[in-house]
Amino acid sequence: MIKLEQIKEALGHAFKITDGQEDMTKEDFDLLFKLSGFVVKRKLSVPAVMFLETLRPLNVVGSSMMSFFKPMLGHFFNNAEYTRLERILERRCSVGCLIDAIEKCERQFFDDKLKPNNDSK
Repeated sequence: MIKLEQIKEALGHAFKITDGQEDMTKEDFDLLFKLSGFVVKRKLSVPAVMFLETLRPLNVVGSSMMSFFKPMLGHFFNNAEYTRLERILERRCSVGCLIDAIEKCERQFFDDKLKPNNDSK
């Protein structure tokens, strides 16, 4: 009976899928905020969020496509950042984290824009 309990416990986590967010570092989040700032400055946050939500189930395929687009997209990031972004987007949680970062950057952007300017006195 004890063997059966041990086997159940060992196999209980065998097929468990984690989202990978606990593996993300501060540098990973900083890179996502850099990308989200790039999107928000160009006022592309709504199309970007819609695109990311639509392709959320295919994030691994999207991160693989980044290898194909590296010559074109490499101008916006240096090589180390681009490689790190590829690795980040392979995780299941990355799309949600990127959407959250875009929404947070957009709130900050509009809060700063709508803040009254006290220097005009």
